[in-house]
Amino acid sequence: DTLWLEHEPSFEEVMEAFSAFNMDRYEELVFCGFGEPTEAFDMLKLVASEAKRRWNIPIRVNTNGQGSLINKRDITPEFKGLIDTVSISLNTPNAEDTSTSAFPAMLEFAQNVKKYVPNVIMSTVATTITHEEEMQCQAICDKLGVTYRLDPGLINATEQTVTISLYLLLDSNRPPFIAQKVGGFLFPTNKEFASSR
Repeated sequence: DTLWLEHEPSFEEVMEAFSAFNMDRYEELVFCGFGEPTEAFDMLKLVASEAKRRWNIPIRVNTNGQGSLINKRDITPEFKGLIDTVSISLNTPNAEDTSTSAFPAMLEFAQNVKKYVPNVIMSTVATTITHEEEMQCQAICDKLGVTYRLDPGLINATEQTVTISLYLLLDSNRPPFIAQKVGGFLFPTNKEFASSR
Protein backbone atom coordinates (compact mmCIF):
# COMPACT_ATOMS: atom_id res chain seq x y z
CA ASP A 1 0.00 0.00 0.00
CA THR A 2 1.14 3.52 -0.73
CA LEU A 3 1.59 5.98 2.11
CA TRP A 4 0.73 8.96 -0.11
CA LEU A 5 -2.60 10.73 -0.01
CA GLU A 6 -4.36 12.01 -3.08
CA HIS A 7 -4.40 15.55 -1.68
CA GLU A 8 -2.93 17.59 1.13
CA PRO A 9 -5.45 17.40 3.98
CA SER A 10 -7.16 20.48 5.33
CA PHE A 11 -7.06 21.42 9.01
CA GLU A 12 -10.55 19.93 9.40
CA GLU A 13 -9.47 16.65 7.82
CA VAL A 14 -6.42 16.44 10.07
CA MET A 15 -8.51 17.00 13.18
CA GLU A 16 -11.13 14.52 11.98
CA ALA A 17 -8.38 11.88 11.67
CA PHE A 18 -7.80 12.16 15.42
CA SER A 19 -11.33 10.90 16.07
CA ALA A 20 -10.19 7.35 15.26
CA PHE A 21 -8.00 7.36 18.39
CA ASN A 22 -8.52 7.56 22.11
CA MET A 23 -6.06 10.35 22.81
CA ASP A 24 -6.12 9.60 26.55
CA ARG A 25 -3.96 6.56 25.73
CA TYR A 26 -1.10 8.70 24.45
CA GLU A 27 1.45 10.76 26.31
CA GLU A 28 2.92 12.77 23.44
CA LEU A 29 2.00 14.02 19.98
CA VAL A 30 4.88 14.12 17.50
CA PHE A 31 5.13 16.21 14.36
CA CYS A 32 7.60 14.39 12.19
CA GLY A 33 8.72 14.40 8.61
CA PHE A 34 8.41 12.19 5.65
CA GLY A 35 10.04 15.40 4.67
CA GLU A 36 10.28 18.37 7.06
CA PRO A 37 7.29 19.34 9.24
CA THR A 38 8.17 23.05 9.29
CA GLU A 39 7.57 23.12 5.52
CA ALA A 40 3.90 23.49 6.51
CA PHE A 41 4.52 25.52 9.64
CA ASP A 42 1.19 27.34 9.64
CA MET A 43 -0.71 24.03 9.56
CA LEU A 44 1.57 22.58 12.21
CA LYS A 45 0.76 25.50 14.53
CA LEU A 46 -2.99 25.22 13.93
CA VAL A 47 -3.06 21.49 14.63
CA ALA A 48 -0.74 21.76 17.64
CA SER A 49 -2.84 24.54 19.13
CA GLU A 50 -6.06 22.57 18.72
CA ALA A 51 -4.47 19.39 20.10
CA LYS A 52 -3.31 21.34 23.16
CA ARG A 53 -6.80 22.77 23.61
CA ARG A 54 -8.58 19.44 23.25
CA TRP A 55 -6.23 17.05 25.03
CA ASN A 56 -3.60 19.16 26.82
CA ILE A 57 -1.03 16.74 25.41
CA PRO A 58 2.74 17.41 25.26
CA ILE A 59 3.85 18.14 21.71
CA ARG A 60 7.19 17.41 20.08
CA VAL A 61 8.53 18.52 16.72
CA ASN A 62 11.18 16.35 15.09
CA THR A 63 13.03 18.57 12.65
CA ASN A 64 16.16 19.04 10.57
CA GLY A 65 16.51 22.50 12.12
CA GLN A 66 15.97 24.33 8.86
CA GLY A 67 12.56 25.81 9.71
CA SER A 68 13.71 29.43 9.88
CA LEU A 69 15.72 29.05 6.68
CA ILE A 70 12.75 27.42 4.93
CA ASN A 71 10.26 30.07 6.11
CA LYS A 72 12.71 32.94 5.51
CA ARG A 73 12.23 34.28 9.04
CA ASP A 74 12.95 33.31 12.62
CA ILE A 75 10.03 31.01 13.47
CA THR A 76 11.33 30.02 16.92
CA PRO A 77 9.28 32.57 18.95
CA GLU A 78 6.14 30.94 17.53
CA PHE A 79 6.98 27.69 19.35
CA LYS A 80 6.48 29.35 22.75
CA GLY A 81 3.66 27.82 24.78
CA LEU A 82 2.80 25.48 21.92
CA ILE A 83 5.69 23.02 21.57
CA ASP A 84 7.17 21.19 24.56
CA THR A 85 10.10 19.44 22.90
CA VAL A 86 12.08 20.06 19.74
CA SER A 87 14.29 17.22 18.53
CA ILE A 88 16.80 18.30 15.88
CA SER A 89 18.65 15.80 13.70
CA LEU A 90 22.26 16.84 14.07
CA ASN A 91 23.59 13.87 12.07
CA THR A 92 27.17 15.18 11.85
CA PRO A 93 29.50 17.57 13.68
CA ASN A 94 30.93 18.76 10.38
CA ALA A 95 29.59 21.69 8.40
CA GLU A 96 31.43 20.27 5.37
CA ASP A 97 29.00 17.33 5.32
CA THR A 98 26.01 19.63 4.71
CA SER A 99 25.08 22.40 2.32
CA THR A 100 26.74 25.78 2.80
CA SER A 101 23.88 27.39 4.71
CA ALA A 102 22.24 24.34 6.32
CA PHE A 103 24.65 23.64 9.19
CA PRO A 104 24.92 27.19 10.57
CA ALA A 105 21.15 27.63 10.11
CA MET A 106 20.53 24.47 12.15
CA LEU A 107 22.83 25.65 14.95
CA GLU A 108 21.20 29.08 14.98
CA PHE A 109 17.75 27.45 15.08
CA ALA A 110 18.80 25.33 18.08
CA GLN A 111 20.25 28.36 19.87
CA ASN A 112 17.09 30.40 19.27
CA VAL A 113 14.44 27.75 19.90
CA LYS A 114 15.80 26.90 23.35
CA LYS A 115 14.61 30.36 24.46
CA TYR A 116 11.00 29.31 23.79
CA VAL A 117 10.85 25.53 24.22
CA PRO A 118 11.58 23.75 27.52
CA ASN A 119 13.26 20.67 25.98
CA VAL A 120 15.63 20.95 23.04
CA ILE A 121 17.46 17.83 21.89
CA MET A 122 19.97 17.33 19.10
CA SER A 123 20.53 13.74 18.02
CA THR A 124 22.68 11.50 15.92
CA VAL A 125 22.34 7.80 15.11
CA ALA A 126 24.99 5.60 16.73
CA THR A 127 25.67 3.53 13.66
CA THR A 128 26.27 6.44 11.28
CA ILE A 129 29.19 8.36 12.80
CA THR A 130 32.41 7.55 14.62
CA HIS A 131 32.88 7.74 18.39
CA GLU A 132 35.12 10.80 17.83
CA GLU A 133 32.33 12.48 15.88
CA GLU A 134 29.85 11.61 18.66
CA MET A 135 32.14 13.42 21.12
CA GLN A 136 32.27 16.43 18.76
CA CYS A 137 28.45 16.44 18.59
CA GLN A 138 28.31 16.35 22.40
CA ALA A 139 30.64 19.37 22.49
CA ILE A 140 28.40 21.27 20.04
CA CYS A 141 25.35 20.57 22.20
CA ASP A 142 27.20 21.54 25.37
CA LYS A 143 28.18 24.85 23.77
CA LEU A 144 24.58 25.49 22.69
CA GLY A 145 23.17 24.44 26.06
CA VAL A 146 20.93 21.71 24.61
CA THR A 147 20.69 17.97 25.26
CA TYR A 148 22.64 15.54 23.10
CA ARG A 149 21.02 12.19 22.42
CA LEU A 150 22.64 9.27 20.67
CA ASP A 151 19.91 7.18 19.05
CA PRO A 152 20.72 3.46 18.99
CA GLY A 153 19.84 3.01 15.32
CA LEU A 154 17.04 1.08 13.68
CA ILE A 155 18.19 -2.42 14.61
CA ASN A 156 18.46 -1.74 18.34
CA ALA A 157 15.59 0.73 18.38
CA THR A 158 13.11 -1.89 17.20
CA GLU A 159 14.07 -4.09 20.15
CA GLN A 160 13.90 -1.26 22.67
CA THR A 161 10.84 0.59 21.44
CA VAL A 162 7.78 -1.07 20.05
CA THR A 163 5.87 2.07 19.24
CA ILE A 164 2.67 1.75 17.28
CA SER A 165 1.87 5.35 16.62
CA LEU A 166 0.93 7.75 13.88
CA TYR A 167 3.11 10.70 12.89
CA LEU A 168 1.69 14.01 11.87
CA LEU A 169 3.44 14.65 8.59
CA LEU A 170 3.13 18.08 7.13
CA ASP A 171 5.30 18.92 4.19
CA SER A 172 4.22 21.33 1.48
CA ASN A 173 6.59 19.72 -1.03
CA ARG A 174 5.42 16.17 -0.38
CA PRO A 175 1.77 15.38 0.31
CA PRO A 176 1.25 14.11 3.86
CA PHE A 177 -0.40 10.79 4.43
CA ILE A 178 -2.63 8.99 6.89
CA ALA A 179 -1.77 5.33 7.31
CA GLN A 180 -3.06 3.73 10.47
CA LYS A 181 -0.86 0.66 10.26
CA VAL A 182 2.52 2.42 10.72
CA GLY A 183 2.61 6.10 10.01
CA GLY A 184 0.50 9.01 9.02
CA PHE A 185 -1.21 11.96 10.53
CA LEU A 186 -1.43 11.25 14.20
CA PHE A 187 1.66 9.45 15.51
CA PRO A 188 1.29 10.07 19.27
CA THR A 189 3.59 7.98 21.44
CA ASN A 190 1.82 5.05 23.10
CA LYS A 191 2.21 4.98 26.90
CA GLU A 192 2.65 1.21 26.98
CA PHE A 193 5.57 1.36 24.55
CA ALA A 194 7.34 4.62 25.34
CA SER A 195 9.47 5.98 22.55
CA SER A 196 13.17 6.49 23.06
CA ARG A 197 13.09 9.72 21.07
